[in-house]
Amino acid sequence: MPKGALKRFLSRTRFRSRMRHVAGTLPRNGKPTAILIGFAAWKHFMVDYLQDHNVVFFGNSPAIDPRSFDAILDFPEPEVFAWSYQFPPELQEFCAANGLALTFVEDGFLRSVGLGVERSRPLSLVFDRKSMHFDRARPSQLEELLQSVDLSADTELLDVAERLQVLIASRGLSKYVLAGTRARIADLGLSPSREKILVLGQVDDDLSIRYGASRPWTSNQLVKFVRDHHPVAEILYRPHPHSLASPKPHYSKPDEVASLCHVVGPEFPLHDCIAVADSVYTITSLAGFEAAVHGKHVITMGSPFYSGWGFTEDRDPVSRRTRNRTATEVLAIAYGIYPRYFDPVTGERIGLGKALDQFLHSARDLLTR
Repeated sequence: MPKGALKRFLSRTRFRSRMRHVAGTLPRNGKPTAILIGFAAWKHFMVDYLQDHNVVFFGNSPAIDPRSFDAILDFPEPEVFAWSYQFPPELQEFCAANGLALTFVEDGFLRSVGLGVERSRPLSLVFDRKSMHFDRARPSQLEELLQSVDLSADTELLDVAERLQVLIASRGLSKYVLAGTRARIADLGLSPSREKILVLGQVDDDLSIRYGASRPWTSNQLVKFVRDHHPVAEILYRPHPHSLASPKPHYSKPDEVASLCHVVGPEFPLHDCIAVADSVYTITSLAGFEAAVHGKHVITMGSPFYSGWGFTEDRDPVSRRTRNRTATEVLAIAYGIYPRYFDPVTGERIGLGKALDQFLHSARDLLTR
């Protein structure tokens, strides 16, 4: 056996032996086993957030050897949870062949004070057995909810959604609330007579672009597109905070388009950037939905979950989405029904209303008054 193949065989054998040991030490409490694949090791909060399961971190890299998947069957009542699409493609085939439930997990739309890259614990997660909500090729459970749910009788949920809408539009509540210096848009010296367009940058290798747009985009390409189509407008380009906090060599460099726009970093609150804009361009960013909640004209170049319902201008439409929804209705379903919210201290499930109270308490000194 070649040396490299022998090394991989021994590594796989040791892994299976370790998993069998873990399976043998699980408490016999009648709970099913949550097999977590693609979850970074620091996401140990999943133990608290899946209290009705025994939680096993099976592998935190999409490079995990698919031939190790057989070890999943050693666990009692295994259910597989994958972080977004961070897993080998063979996983779905393995789960289907063995009758195992596969659930995709990701951060919810109200996440935390502080960035995920800073390892802050999320307030909400989404669990979807269909696909990720950013996948334009396959309908997610969120898309099915948006297509089918009747909200007319759910006055309590609509009341909470309207409260959330006010908080987003008036106080700048967002997926991430960030600390730091607060620069003023007024200091940019914008002309009151010129059209102002906000371009929302994203992390260039984000899965929501790869799976949510029919063509690849970088943030710099979007800035150039907007400049070409709006030659006299003032463009505000806000790079994604993740791409600035954890830059990689292949990411778009804002300096390269600084001559075409005003580059506004995270020191400029997102709420203020949206407020000053006449229109907003995005590929698939959630901040585009927040802009729509503000009442802004939003142009989507990809197919985020909130596009196609009648209140955005969509350049990459999905024909499956045929129902008209208001931004408030999408907010109610996407934030109120689809995610699960968790008490960040106890890990207990909570509702959207209580989650809002906790989020506001944590971010009280960072939001617009």
